[in-house]
Amino acid sequence: MCETHSGWVNRETWAFMLWVENDEGLVELAREVVKDAREGFTVACDALQEWADTLFTRAGYEEEYGEPWPDALADIASDIGSLYRIVWRDCVEALAPECADCGAVASEACRVACLSWVTDSSGQPLEAGA
Repeated sequence: MCETHSGWVNRETWAFMLWVENDEGLVELAREVVKDAREGFTVACDALQEWADTLFTRAGYEEEYGEPWPDALADIASDIGSLYRIVWRDCVEALAPECADCGAVASEACRVACLSWVTDSSGQPLEAGA
């Protein structure tokens, strides 16, 4: 059974990206999360998932902000569905900055090819094999 939805691997990934990319504030925050995950591609996936858990779950929001979960975020979360089904790798690739060396979106394929978007904690690019 094929689960693709509007070019995304499944409905949840599509819905998450639809909501994030169509809200200027959310897309800026999501891109910042991906950009700040300087340790590498897998860490960026984990960071984006943690950010989503904070905004789109009642417990995550209330723990992070100490306030009741806003109805608007609850509505978005309801529309997205299960965060556990989101393919974070695809989301990171869509949100990643452009590669400084090759100009391509800094996807995992680009990371393997040139590693220029993977930086150390000081922001310096990591060398291949580092």
